[in-house]
Amino acid sequence: MSNRNETKMVVDKKNYIDPDWLLEIRQEAKALFKDIGFPNSRHETWKYLNLDQDLDLERHIKKTPIRRTERDECVSVLFKNNTPECESILANKNDLIITNFRSAYAEHKELIKSSLSKGLLQNPFSYLNTAQFDDGALILVKEGCKVEGPIIIDLQTHVEEERLKGIHTRTLIVLEKGASATVFVQHHSFLDKPEFVNDYFDIVLKEEATLEFILTQEGDQPYRFETIKASIDTKANLNYVSFVNDCLVTRHDMGVDFIGEKAVVNLAGIALLSSESQYFNHLYIDHKVGNCDCSQVFKTILRDKSLSEFSGLVVVAKHAHGTNSTQSNPNLLLSDNARALSRPQLRIDADDVECAHGATMGQLNPEEVFYLESRGLNKSAARALLTFGFAEDIIQRIKQPLIQHECDLILREGLSSYDKHR
Repeated sequence: MSNRNETKMVVDKKNYIDPDWLLEIRQEAKALFKDIGFPNSRHETWKYLNLDQDLDLERHIKKTPIRRTERDECVSVLFKNNTPECESILANKNDLIITNFRSAYAEHKELIKSSLSKGLLQNPFSYLNTAQFDDGALILVKEGCKVEGPIIIDLQTHVEEERLKGIHTRTLIVLEKGASATVFVQHHSFLDKPEFVNDYFDIVLKEEATLEFILTQEGDQPYRFETIKASIDTKANLNYVSFVNDCLVTRHDMGVDFIGEKAVVNLAGIALLSSESQYFNHLYIDHKVGNCDCSQVFKTILRDKSLSEFSGLVVVAKHAHGTNSTQSNPNLLLSDNARALSRPQLRIDADDVECAHGATMGQLNPEEVFYLESRGLNKSAARALLTFGFAEDIIQRIKQPLIQHECDLILREGLSSYDKHR
């Protein structure tokens, strides 16, 4: 995008009052949160995450390094705790709009009102986000616009003089008919005390829109919850890749609604877990209409006493014929004390469909290690090569070259110490 046009919207935060329609949405979300209740082990989808346990989080806190993607062709949205600071770098004001909710309510009221979801049933914290987020960021790509460089969302958590009661960020991404864009989400923590971070992304893809959405998390950031709700219209295309490079307690919840035929959604992720990391990945894929394709491949590499859980439910409606939906959850265990839980599920009410699911759990194949040793590699190098090969294909699914290169470097760096801890 050649021309830069930086704009700043000024809103009186001190005297700001939410519009009535937003207050109504907040009240409904708050009521739903109270109705579901605070999650605990009695909830089926929270069975393995004990939020009441004493994790002694403070001893684990470490600040994450800031990694800078080459910014010449990038658009940036910076969140400092709850507050978005939007920087608009536009080729044409009418093609790409990036601003905060409060500045957009007047002009884009109906768009925001109709696109904001209240939450996901399996995650009460998603309703809490809707009830409590301070301000949000709107990314609107107009009809036919092709955004060349990536849009970077930088979620930063900072120390405040007064202890925060939680960080709730909200982002709405809307691509109109025929539009395309890449969104890259990064997390950076500058905390020296544990904090509750609750991020929510609404994604709306209109007809024939194409979005690549990459979400990365590095370092020990306690109690981080991510919610993604995506609405996919006719012939739209979503390519989603998540990359978790260690965490303390992280949970991802994603809901995908197919509302138009001939749409394609590819979901993939890789998680590198060590120490006592806990990572929970929950997906709900709803094929409301037929003739759509959805592929899920989520891999995890675990060592030490880390824990992972994958729970994916694919629902095919009664008349959603021609659906093609698959789930795959391979797990590589590099420690006898690591634990991986997997529950891929299908609920099919239509006849003419192609659906499959599966999960694997195991260690490196000794025969493959021996073969590489016979070709001249030592045992450590052989194991490192096989481990990298297990994860690399997920990174290769990222189409944006700058982001793929950056994630490849992080993957190599993250895996470099794995065999040393065996």
